[in-house]
Amino acid sequence: HRLPALGACAGLVLLAACASLPSTTAPNMALPAAAPAPQDDYDWHFERQPQTVQLAYGVANSDDIPFGLSCRPGSGQIQMTTPSLDAKLKTITLGTSEASQTYGARQEAAEMFDGYLLHAQTTPSDPVLLSFAKLGWLVIAHEGSWAGLSPQTATKTQGQDFLAACR
Repeated sequence: HRLPALGACAGLVLLAACASLPSTTAPNMALPAAAPAPQDDYDWHFERQPQTVQLAYGVANSDDIPFGLSCRPGSGQIQMTTPSLDAKLKTITLGTSEASQTYGARQEAAEMFDGYLLHAQTTPSDPVLLSFAKLGWLVIAHEGSWAGLSPQTATKTQGQDFLAACR
């Protein structure tokens, strides 16, 4: 099932960051052994601009993007962004079947919806992102369980291309 949408959102660098997180339940936050099932209409979208490279998970041509990664090409620094309704949340936790990591996040009030945007930094050598590039999917902690960020079956996630562009 999907969580309720938050409405119009503030932007990632070029894409909007927002909305309803697809949900899969993982008791006790154990990492999933395999990719979560793809969520209807949600997929990974890769965009390369001269000043910014982005890989975002969401609904195409909408502001419904529950997770995004962006970097300046060659910078060695990656920013991740996700919306939250929790005023106390100051972390983003990601995982795959191989690795997980909790990142300290900066929280800001969202301008376009009731809630917050969380921003965290990492690098292209991050073990979770390297595993994501290999496997093609991630999970993100959301309200005590994992929300799956899986591509549609016909889509190849451009995680490796994204990480290479950021190095």
